[in-house]
Amino acid sequence: MAGIKDVSNALRSAEAQRKKLRDRRESIKAKQKLLEKQGIKRGSLHQQEKRPGYKVWYFNMASIACEDGQRVRVYVGNDPKRLKFIKECIARMRKHDELGRELAAVEDAIHDFGRMLRAAIESAEYLSRRW
Repeated sequence: MAGIKDVSNALRSAEAQRKKLRDRRESIKAKQKLLEKQGIKRGSLHQQEKRPGYKVWYFNMASIACEDGQRVRVYVGNDPKRLKFIKECIARMRKHDELGRELAAVEDAIHDFGRMLRAAIESAEYLSRRW
């Protein structure tokens, strides 16, 4: 009967770990929503020389950010405030994407724990049978 106790202990341990993963998932989702609220823009900044010695910035929005699927080029100019705002938006977008990858890994781990728990339950049922 030691096998049943081992399986029982493994189930308790796995459930505690699964709860931690679920909490981590909710934390990541909350961070993503906060970043979305602050404003994220998908695209990149490019500098173009209008005339010798005079460079301006353009923000190329990614096509998935635009409604019609076409890339949009937005003039930013040399205004430091606008440049800072766009750079912050791009940084938040990158952080949002990084959190998305982390979220996918956490959800995979939660799914793996579910499979492990089902296997442990099946093992416990098998060990508890009386032949």
